[in-house]
Amino acid sequence: MKRFLCLLTAACLLPFAGCSFQKEEEPASVIDVYQALPLPDLFLNIPEGYEKTSSDMIEEYYLKDDASIIATEDPVVGCNDLHAYAINALLEYEKVATEVSNTQDGVVQAQDTLVQTLEFDYTLGADGGLKLHCIAGYLTDGKSVYIITCKSQQDTFESHREEFMTVLSSARIDKAPAQ
Repeated sequence: MKRFLCLLTAACLLPFAGCSFQKEEEPASVIDVYQALPLPDLFLNIPEGYEKTSSDMIEEYYLKDDASIIATEDPVVGCNDLHAYAINALLEYEKVATEVSNTQDGVVQAQDTLVQTLEFDYTLGADGGLKLHCIAGYLTDGKSVYIITCKSQQDTFESHREEFMTVLSSARIDKAPAQ
């Protein structure tokens, strides 16, 4: 289990290549207050049932069954082309994954910003390995790109989709939590 968690974590925390281009339903049941993540400016509604945990590589993330929600920050000043950033991030996944497929991109309206999304299947390990489905959201305040990675095994992803979309649409970049 520890090896599985390490592989899963490593796949989500790949160092992103940075920004190479410079261009100008019903919500799931959620905790009523924003959860301040260890990042200084990102706040998310984390759905009920997700347990806060940590690892050697990640200070704070959330798990429920086989699903995880991880937020990271990449200090890329002036990155306004989140689509290009997401494509670069996908290239990083392709370096570690055995296979990446069924890639789709989109946009989710969050609290006061748009979140660029990238959704895809990927496999870790040989001989079919661990088959995961991920939807990653990218948003920026002009000083950093914040990455929200929501993933689970491919065969259970749809049961978590509504929760993940709630998380992405709740994203808020701010210096102080909501009152």
